[in-house]
Amino acid sequence: MNREPLTPKTEPVGPDGLTFRERSWLQEARRHVAELNQLLAERGVHTRYAVTLEQEN
Repeated sequence: MNREPLTPKTEPVGPDGLTFRERSWLQEARRHVAELNQLLAERGVHTRYAVTLEQEN
């Protein structure tokens, strides 16, 4: 079985416009930001962070 490695050009894109790799990174970023926000809330800090997805054209 001779398969080509997945690259940004060949990796399948889902209905949300993201590859599996990009979606995984986004989920991890959101998880880490949620944990950071929880720590800030425990310390009484009113600052909250969010992960946003911005596409360049």
